[in-house]
Amino acid sequence: MAIAPSFHRHSLTDRLYSTLRFELIHFELLKQEKFFCHFTNKDSLSQFTDSLEFISHDQLKTVNDNNDVFSPPPKLSKRISKLSTNHQSRIFEIRKMILTFDDRIQEFIEASAVVYGNGKSNRCAELKINTANEPYIFLWLPNIRLSGSRAISRMKITSPDLLTVQQFHQHSIRGYAVKNFRGGKWSRELNEKSPKDFVDYFMQGRSWDRLLVEEVYAKIIKNPDRANSLDLLIEIALDTWFTRVSKR
Repeated sequence: MAIAPSFHRHSLTDRLYSTLRFELIHFELLKQEKFFCHFTNKDSLSQFTDSLEFISHDQLKTVNDNNDVFSPPPKLSKRISKLSTNHQSRIFEIRKMILTFDDRIQEFIEASAVVYGNGKSNRCAELKINTANEPYIFLWLPNIRLSGSRAISRMKITSPDLLTVQQFHQHSIRGYAVKNFRGGKWSRELNEKSPKDFVDYFMQGRSWDRLLVEEVYAKIIKNPDRANSLDLLIEIALDTWFTRVSKR
């Protein structure tokens, strides 16, 4: 059985000579007092109609809020048990924000971190607890390099209260550094910058740098009052993740 709003004439020809039996059902949406889905059998011309109920985003969010899938796993609860109450609350809020963004995002409890994404190659966030029982977060974000190119990098987020971002920078085996292609040396120039300062830095630079920043960090430019908000940076990381997985 195939259900579609229309069928190409070649589909009808293919069905005629196929050894399989196909039933083609045409459907269309009708609106009276509410929406209806109207179906017509292309062969018998029999028809039937069924009403549709649309669920708003707020209603869906309420359903998700009551879903047990968002209850933290025991391993996560144990790992953050020594953190302050405020830190624990923020971690649960961030976790919920990430998991409710897209059904494809999963939570992986690893030996030294809690990772969020769709497989090992499609990560968007990572939570770690250091030896001093301090939480810190990594986000996969667009990295505007001084060469004018763009890449997705694992960025370490400096946010002691998990609310305001003080600094964010690329995490690499050489330390937290951004490659300076002009001088061929590793520079820590950008490591001292907050998201707002990072954007301002490139907006004052070359034209192609400005165009890239306006594209990938548009939310920071459009929301100056939230420019250094961790939640806003997480939103950008989620948008970046969604764009990346949608291209696959």
